[in-house]
Amino acid sequence: MKKKLFGLLLLVASVFVLVACSTSNSNQPADGKYYSFYESDKEIGITEVVVDGDALTIFDHVYTIDTEKKQLVEGNKTLDYEYKDSVIIFDGISHVLYGSDKYQELLDEGYIVQ
Repeated sequence: MKKKLFGLLLLVASVFVLVACSTSNSNQPADGKYYSFYESDKEIGITEVVVDGDALTIFDHVYTIDTEKKQLVEGNKTLDYEYKDSVIIFDGISHVLYGSDKYQELLDEGYIVQ
């Protein structure tokens, strides 16, 4: 009986460990190139944002991505961001990951690439 109970506890503990290890950080934007898009104009703009690991680059600005606080940090400047479904939103502008399902969805909805 003790062996069965110990085995069951070990199984439950193993499941918790596997779930914890497999959970991805949903606040971390995927690496790649993102392009701004504007719902009011149905346009995908030419502004390019590059995410590489914990760095986000737009124009000549390089921000560090703080996933715990959901902020972009460059020196004394911080910007809050949201990330969901291959879209990162900061400074009031949405940016979609090039080649993602969401990018294709925007094209299918009639968005024009500028």
